[in-house]
Amino acid sequence: MAFLRTAAIAVERGRWRSGYDERRPGKFLCGIVATLLIVLAGKGAVEAQSNGEYQIKAAYLYNFGKFVEWPSGAFSGPSDPFRICILGDSPFDRNLESAFSSRKIQNHPVHVIYPDSMAQSRKCHVLFLSPSESGHMKAIVADLRSDPVLTVADTPGFISAGGMIRFFLEGDSVRFEMNPSPASQAGLKVSSKLLVLGAKHR
Repeated sequence: MAFLRTAAIAVERGRWRSGYDERRPGKFLCGIVATLLIVLAGKGAVEAQSNGEYQIKAAYLYNFGKFVEWPSGAFSGPSDPFRICILGDSPFDRNLESAFSSRKIQNHPVHVIYPDSMAQSRKCHVLFLSPSESGHMKAIVADLRSDPVLTVADTPGFISAGGMIRFFLEGDSVRFEMNPSPASQAGLKVSSKLLVLGAKHR
């Protein structure tokens, strides 16, 4: 847990960051992520330093939901949960469910889901494709092209395959690159604040 609190401080100082620079807008998101990391630590979500990278990515998955607008049809009602899904062999700690159990995104309770079919994946709001799915990520993204699902991965080539957000490491920083075009085609409205934070696709 001490590592995660250290990581939270590092996020605030810009060492673990996602496109963060003190000369640019977006410092607020790093603060939010740092706060959530402390919440995760309090829930016992980290058991080893090697998992720290994915706890930071988990915090970003949660915060992406605060800067993207989903069409009204993506929710069946005000009590419908906001679904953060992990597809494939999860690199995240399973305690994510309890860590997010009291959190809300856009007034919807957050549920962590592990879909085992494309039908379940279509009901997700944020879908992280695990590295185990890298062999057929292009087909998965193509199947979800018209669904309001924010697709995220950390696999090289994910953006070129039609994915929306890809994590990558730069030194000791967790960063992300974003392709807003497929997000727009899926009916998602991405905040300009998030676009500023994301690195340009290279």
